[in-house]
Amino acid sequence: MAPKEFLTIKEPSRLKAEYLQASAGLSLTVIGWAGPAYSLESSIDFMTWVSVVSLTNQTGKIAWTNQPSAQEQLKFFRAREL
Repeated sequence: MAPKEFLTIKEPSRLKAEYLQASAGLSLTVIGWAGPAYSLESSIDFMTWVSVVSLTNQTGKIAWTNQPSAQEQLKFFRAREL
């Protein structure tokens, strides 16, 4: 490290999942710094990701609930900072 060099270390936001009652879906909460925008994405195979919703974190915590249809298959979710 050179003198007078500044390094910025950024911690990733956390994605917390909470199962609701069987028919109510899945509640996802993104916990991080206030201000960033996130794309909540879903995938069925970890290869192809589809944006489900874009949200801006106003308070440090965003909550969103997935309302699955009867035909919906197993999905994986991730939060990607924009």
